[in-house]
Amino acid sequence: METKELIKQSELNRRRLMEIIYKAGAGHTGGDLSVMNLMTALYFDIMNVNPLEPKMADRDRFVLSKGHCVEALYTVLEAKGFIKPGVLDTLGQFGSVLSGHPTIEVPGIEVRVLR
Repeated sequence: METKELIKQSELNRRRLMEIIYKAGAGHTGGDLSVMNLMTALYFDIMNVNPLEPKMADRDRFVLSKGHCVEALYTVLEAKGFIKPGVLDTLGQFGSVLSGHPTIEVPGIEVRVLR
């Protein structure tokens, strides 16, 4: 992806991020915004991932050690096509697959945090 396109995608992702955090009434805005450009570049330009074939053998893996930035990850996963449109709007709602920490129930996330 060209630099201008990555910048535009990152701007769209930041806008979407703020929408879902506002709607949910919760989130880690500062941490999410601090990783958005990086996550956008990784998922849209650098990593070998495919939402149509999420378990392909030669896929790249992204490790999120900063779990409080999960809203940014959810936003990028939606923009990339792993999460269906509209699901992101359920963040923080009872019964939603999206919670405040990454879980393997979310398409595109493969590892669960053990507590």
